[in-house]
Amino acid sequence: MTATGNLLGTAVSGLLAYQRALAAISHNVSNANTPGYSRQSAALSTQNPIATGSGYIGTGVSVDTVARAYDQILTTQLRTTTAGQGQLSAAYALSKQIDNIVADPQAGLAPALQGFFAAVQTAANDPNASSARQLLLSQAESLANRFHYLADRFNNLQTSANSQVSSTLAQANALGKSIAQMNQQIYDLEGAFAGQPPNDILDRRDEAIRQLAELVSVNVVRQDNGMLNVFIGNGQGLVIGNQTATLSAIPNEFNPEITDVGYSFGGAAVADITRAITGGKLGGVIEFRDGLLKTSMDQLGRVALGLSVAFNAQHQLGLNQSNALGGKFFADLGTQTAVANSNNNAATNVALTGTVTDIGALQASDYRVDFNAGVYTVVRVADNAVVSSSASAAVDLTATEGFSISAAVITAPVNGDSFMLRFTAPAAENFGVNVTQTTQIALAAPLRSTATLSNVGNGAITQGAVSNALNLPLGAPLTLTFSPNALGAGVPGFTVAGGAYGPLAYNPATESAGKSFTLAAPGPALGYGSYTFSIAGVPSNNDTFTIGNNTNAAADNRNALKLVGLQTKATLINGAAGPTTSLLGAYTNLVAEIGSRTHQTDIDQQAQQALLNQATEAQSNIAGVNLDEEATNLVRFQQAYQAAAQMISAAKTTFETLLSVTRG
Repeated sequence: MTATGNLLGTAVSGLLAYQRALAAISHNVSNANTPGYSRQSAALSTQNPIATGSGYIGTGVSVDTVARAYDQILTTQLRTTTAGQGQLSAAYALSKQIDNIVADPQAGLAPALQGFFAAVQTAANDPNASSARQLLLSQAESLANRFHYLADRFNNLQTSANSQVSSTLAQANALGKSIAQMNQQIYDLEGAFAGQPPNDILDRRDEAIRQLAELVSVNVVRQDNGMLNVFIGNGQGLVIGNQTATLSAIPNEFNPEITDVGYSFGGAAVADITRAITGGKLGGVIEFRDGLLKTSMDQLGRVALGLSVAFNAQHQLGLNQSNALGGKFFADLGTQTAVANSNNNAATNVALTGTVTDIGALQASDYRVDFNAGVYTVVRVADNAVVSSSASAAVDLTATEGFSISAAVITAPVNGDSFMLRFTAPAAENFGVNVTQTTQIALAAPLRSTATLSNVGNGAITQGAVSNALNLPLGAPLTLTFSPNALGAGVPGFTVAGGAYGPLAYNPATESAGKSFTLAAPGPALGYGSYTFSIAGVPSNNDTFTIGNNTNAAADNRNALKLVGLQTKATLINGAAGPTTSLLGAYTNLVAEIGSRTHQTDIDQQAQQALLNQATEAQSNIAGVNLDEEATNLVRFQQAYQAAAQMISAAKTTFETLLSVTRG
């Protein structure tokens, strides 16, 4: 090659290289604000030199490739922090809504609960007043409406969460298909152009994966052929090469009102992967729905259930204006039928019924009954703790969980069958008032104690309290007669006539300050309830006291006062010595827990946002377009391009000079 030809070729190589470098700069500037775009640059290298007698002579420059600025570690970090922020942001947005509901002093449960018990107190102050009784009924209905209002708001949040799950799954499926298509496109293009990377498509694929990370946590693995496999959950492949799985909204196996996440790949059966989903909007929504919202529904329901059980139990120990024992004031929420798993064997026919036996021991949780290898296992769903395991589905869990299960096994279950008992969650929604007439309200006590007017001593008997209404009203009054020898010679006490009770020991010499007695029911055939009363003073021989039915007790408010006492009485959440929390206290705890968890989620999402900002900035520093830098490069390569053009002009002049010499 002549010196002139070498000069021209070298200059042309520079001109072409700088032209491509300027094209890359132009592309960068044009896409400075394109989401996911990575800065590109022409990678220049010297061409092979030519050997001459005077040494190796350079032949110019070539463009090896157009490379994009990319850091896999920073990209992975950005995806991780994006998924974390997506989860916390979604959870906080929903948590804030439930916090606003329960914390509202006007719309919350506390005012309605206080108003109801204030009406009970008003009725206790004047038990015969129709207006007071009517007020009590009105406040009871208002309380039921407040439970229904809160339950509806919770249900609306659940519906909203379910809707977000469905829409998010649709977005994830669309992104998965897009990633798979780009996988194939990248593979084809790299094969067609000797492995040169299609940078813009690589950027679009990375951006699609980042958008997917906003929806759910992802783990990305690169194949040798350049395709990316994208995994979610516990390793379920959403994208494998150019193939995609399908995420679907499926009904919960126990509650069709709950939307779970189904997964299938290559035509396989749909598997429930809801519990495996973490991160992103999908993880945040599921975390809220199955966590804070479910806990709130259970705890609100436990308050409704506790009020229903406790108030009904006391009301049934009272006497109404028709001289009949009180019925259940509120709807009976203490008995529930288990729901069978929708995936159970079609032939299985087992009816399980749960009955609350100790409201203080009952946990704010669902209970699942699993059958496997001939054993029924009862699991507390809230913490997945096994609370019972036996060969029979019928079990009494009064001491530990506060309920019993009865079973009717028509067709035995098979391994893997399961059932769900839900005591607390539906209670607020089902809370209702049974009593419809003011005369049905039982404010009086069913029994009363009286001293015979002819008594000589100063013995006195109190108006007692009934704790068991078995076989009441009494068929005949009970008469207690004092005798110095009631329990044998020299052993004083009272003989009891009219019931199956033995003599009652009472020594005026040592017990005149007062002694308590309970006439407990020995059995359905002989018992007449459990009546607790006290006797004090010094009765004389043959002095008598009578315990009889409390008929025409218009002014009696003894049962009303017991009902009033339920407002502050600890009835829920058993401790070592029994219940520790009142009904209002349990609701207050719920409000505090929701507020605390919402606040903590807010703090967490702000911290995660800071991490996301840092990851975004770090990735942008590497891959982002800096317009000032591009302007500098533009000037630099423009000058180089002009210099190369001048070299071409110089080569032309030299060549023309040589031609003119040759002609001469």
